[in-house]
Amino acid sequence: MTIRIGIPETTGLLVKTAVEHGYHALVSAGSLWDKHKSRFRPAGVGLWDLPSVALDSAGFVATKMHGGYRWTVAEYVAMVARPRAGLRYPWAWWSQMDLCCEPEIAGAAAVVAGRIVGTVRLLGECKKEAQRLCIPGPMPILQGWHPEDYLRCADLMAAEIGEWPDLVGIGSVCRRQIGGPDGLVAVVGAISRYLPKHVRFHLFGVKGDALQLILPSWRVESVDSCAYDYASRKSVAKERRDLQKSAGVTMREATAAIPHRKASRAVAMHEWMSKQSAVVPSSQMRLF
Repeated sequence: MTIRIGIPETTGLLVKTAVEHGYHALVSAGSLWDKHKSRFRPAGVGLWDLPSVALDSAGFVATKMHGGYRWTVAEYVAMVARPRAGLRYPWAWWSQMDLCCEPEIAGAAAVVAGRIVGTVRLLGECKKEAQRLCIPGPMPILQGWHPEDYLRCADLMAAEIGEWPDLVGIGSVCRRQIGGPDGLVAVVGAISRYLPKHVRFHLFGVKGDALQLILPSWRVESVDSCAYDYASRKSVAKERRDLQKSAGVTMREATAAIPHRKASRAVAMHEWMSKQSAVVPSSQMRLF
C-alpha cells in the first residue's frame, strides 16, 4: 500500500522535504489555482523530482470554502494536460471532479442522491475532455455517505465506464469513523463485494488510526493524508492561545510572535510519515 503525503503547495520547503525522503505525493488542484487571476498556474519544477505525484480535484474544499468549484471541467483538464518539466503527462493519476457527500455538505438524503448523479455526470465530462486532449482518463471516484449510496453511485457509473479501471477512488471518507453501519469498514466492504476483483482503491484523507488497520485484504492500493499539517496547525494555535492568556496580548500579536513556520511543518511531515511507515506493515488485524 502506498501512503501519499498531502502537500498543500507545489513548491517550497514541504516539497523539498518530500523529495529528500522520497515520498509519494498528492497535491490539490486548489494549490495550483491563482485566485487573483482566476486561472491555474504551473506547478513548481521540484515537484516532479518526487517518485510520483497524483492530483486531487479539491472538491471538498471547493464546496466548503467557496460553494463549488472555481474552475470549469475544461480548465481543470487543460491544467492536467499541460506539459511539465518536459513531460507531456507527469501524473501518477488525476481524480475526476466530484461532489462530496459529507453531512456538513449534504445533510439530506435527497442532496446526497443529487450529488451522486452530479459526480457521475462530471466523470463523463472529464473523460470527454481527456479524450479530446489525448491524455489518460481520470480516476473515477465513488461518492455517497451510507454504503448503499456508494453502490448506487457504482451502478450509475458502470454505464459510463463500461469496463472498470484498475484504480477507483472512494470519496467522503476523511474523518469518517472506522466502525459502525456507515463507518470506513462498512463502506469499503460493500464496495469490495460489488466491484470486480481486479479493481483496487484509493482512500482520500483517511485517519491515522485507520491506516493501522488497512491490509491488502481491503484491496486498497493507496491512501493519502495531510494530517501532519492539521496537527501542526492545532499545536501552533494552542501556543498562541496560551501566549494570549499568559501575556495578555491580542491574537494578532500572538500570531506575529508564533508564526506557523514551514520548518516546523516539514518536521511534522517527516515525523508523521515515519510513524505511519513503521506501524502500517506490522498490522495484523483482518477486516474482511
